[in-house]
Amino acid sequence: MDFKEEMRLLKLHYKVFNNKELAVAMGLSEDGIKNWIRKKAIPKKHLKVLENNQNIIKNIGNNNNINANNNGVNIHGDVHINNVEQKDKELCELIKQLDDNQKDYYYHLIKADLIKKNL
Repeated sequence: MDFKEEMRLLKLHYKVFNNKELAVAMGLSEDGIKNWIRKKAIPKKHLKVLENNQNIIKNIGNNNNINANNNGVNIHGDVHINNVEQKDKELCELIKQLDDNQKDYYYHLIKADLIKKNL
Protein backbone atom coordinates (compact mmCIF):
# COMPACT_ATOMS: atom_id res chain seq x y z
CA MET A 1 0.00 0.00 0.00
CA ASP A 2 1.41 3.40 -0.93
CA PHE A 3 1.51 6.56 1.18
CA LYS A 4 -1.50 8.24 -0.47
CA GLU A 5 -3.64 5.15 0.08
CA GLU A 6 -2.54 4.93 3.72
CA MET A 7 -3.48 8.58 4.26
CA ARG A 8 -6.83 8.05 2.55
CA LEU A 9 -7.56 5.02 4.73
CA LEU A 10 -6.56 6.84 7.91
CA LYS A 11 -8.92 9.70 7.03
CA LEU A 12 -11.70 7.20 6.35
CA HIS A 13 -10.98 5.39 9.61
CA TYR A 14 -11.13 8.59 11.66
CA LYS A 15 -14.00 9.95 9.55
CA VAL A 16 -12.20 13.17 8.69
CA PHE A 17 -11.66 15.00 5.43
CA ASN A 18 -8.37 16.86 5.73
CA ASN A 19 -4.93 16.69 7.36
CA LYS A 20 -5.78 19.17 10.11
CA GLU A 21 -8.78 17.10 11.22
CA LEU A 22 -6.68 13.94 11.00
CA ALA A 23 -4.07 15.44 13.31
CA VAL A 24 -6.75 16.38 15.86
CA ALA A 25 -8.44 12.97 15.65
CA MET A 26 -5.11 11.19 16.19
CA GLY A 27 -3.95 13.52 18.96
CA LEU A 28 -1.04 14.79 16.87
CA SER A 29 0.16 18.19 15.73
CA GLU A 30 -0.36 19.43 12.20
CA ASP A 31 3.43 19.58 11.90
CA GLY A 32 3.56 15.84 12.60
CA ILE A 33 1.25 15.16 9.66
CA LYS A 34 3.28 17.58 7.51
CA ASN A 35 6.40 15.59 8.34
CA TRP A 36 4.66 12.41 7.16
CA ILE A 37 3.80 14.15 3.91
CA ARG A 38 7.33 15.46 3.45
CA LYS A 39 8.78 11.97 4.09
CA LYS A 40 5.90 10.21 2.30
CA ALA A 41 5.82 7.77 5.21
CA ILE A 42 3.54 7.16 8.18
CA PRO A 43 5.10 5.67 11.32
CA LYS A 44 4.06 2.03 11.74
CA LYS A 45 2.56 2.67 15.19
CA HIS A 46 -0.02 4.95 13.57
CA LEU A 47 -0.87 2.39 10.89
CA LYS A 48 -1.90 -0.25 13.44
CA VAL A 49 -5.47 1.11 13.42
CA LEU A 50 -5.67 0.06 9.77
CA GLU A 51 -4.49 -3.51 10.38
CA ASN A 52 -7.83 -4.57 11.82
CA ASN A 53 -9.65 -2.99 8.87
CA GLN A 54 -7.38 -4.82 6.42
CA ASN A 55 -7.97 -8.12 8.20
CA ILE A 56 -11.73 -7.58 7.94
CA ILE A 57 -11.43 -6.80 4.23
CA LYS A 58 -9.31 -9.93 3.65
CA ASN A 59 -11.81 -12.07 5.55
CA ILE A 60 -14.69 -10.65 3.54
CA GLY A 61 -12.83 -11.40 0.32
CA ASN A 62 -12.28 -15.01 1.44
CA ASN A 63 -15.85 -15.57 2.64
CA ASN A 64 -18.44 -16.75 0.16
CA ASN A 65 -21.31 -16.36 2.65
CA ILE A 66 -21.49 -12.63 3.25
CA ASN A 67 -24.94 -11.61 4.42
CA ALA A 68 -26.35 -8.18 5.17
CA ASN A 69 -28.91 -7.62 7.89
CA ASN A 70 -30.19 -4.72 9.94
CA ASN A 71 -28.46 -5.45 13.22
CA GLY A 72 -25.05 -6.74 12.13
CA VAL A 73 -25.25 -9.85 14.32
CA ASN A 74 -22.67 -12.47 13.42
CA ILE A 75 -24.19 -15.94 13.22
CA HIS A 76 -22.77 -19.16 11.77
CA GLY A 77 -19.37 -17.48 11.38
CA ASP A 78 -20.60 -15.40 8.44
CA VAL A 79 -19.66 -11.76 8.04
CA HIS A 80 -22.64 -9.46 8.40
CA ILE A 81 -22.66 -5.85 7.29
CA ASN A 82 -25.42 -3.66 8.64
CA ASN A 83 -27.20 -1.15 6.43
CA VAL A 84 -25.38 1.82 7.97
CA GLU A 85 -21.96 0.37 7.19
CA GLN A 86 -23.03 -0.39 3.63
CA LYS A 87 -24.29 3.16 3.15
CA ASP A 88 -20.99 4.50 4.55
CA LYS A 89 -19.07 2.41 2.01
CA GLU A 90 -21.29 3.56 -0.83
CA LEU A 91 -20.95 7.18 0.26
CA CYS A 92 -17.15 6.87 0.32
CA GLU A 93 -17.18 5.40 -3.18
CA LEU A 94 -19.34 8.28 -4.42
CA ILE A 95 -17.08 10.84 -2.78
CA LYS A 96 -14.05 9.35 -4.56
CA GLN A 97 -15.69 10.26 -7.87
CA LEU A 98 -15.88 13.98 -7.03
CA ASP A 99 -13.21 16.50 -7.95
CA ASP A 100 -11.45 18.45 -5.18
CA ASN A 101 -13.75 21.48 -5.46
CA GLN A 102 -16.83 19.31 -5.18
CA LYS A 103 -15.35 17.52 -2.16
CA ASP A 104 -14.67 20.85 -0.45
CA TYR A 105 -18.20 22.05 -1.22
CA TYR A 106 -19.90 18.97 0.21
CA TYR A 107 -17.53 18.86 3.17
CA HIS A 108 -18.53 22.38 4.20
CA LEU A 109 -22.18 21.72 3.47
CA ILE A 110 -22.17 18.64 5.73
CA LYS A 111 -20.25 20.47 8.48
CA ALA A 112 -22.73 23.35 8.37
CA ASP A 113 -25.64 20.93 8.55
CA LEU A 114 -24.12 19.22 11.62
CA ILE A 115 -23.51 22.57 13.32
CA LYS A 116 -27.11 23.60 12.57
CA LYS A 117 -28.36 20.28 13.97
CA ASN A 118 -26.46 20.79 17.24
CA LEU A 119 -27.79 24.35 17.84
